Amino acid sequence: MEWLLTFVLPVAFVAYVPASVVLGKIGNPWALAAPLVGVILIVLAYLVWRRQLDHCQSVGH
Repeated sequence: MEWLLTFVLPVAFVAYVPASVVLGKIGNPWALAAPLVGVILIVLAYLVWRRQLDHCQSVGH
């Protein structure tokens, strides 16, 4: 199960949109925006992570 969630599922998500474009089976124009939305969410997650690190206090310090 761990292997499935670590390797198989992410590859399926990464390969879906490019394969659909190559095969000409992409019908929804919003599907083409999926990579852009992914990048925006990664940047947002990084900014939240960095902000929360400023508020983190170590136990020993």
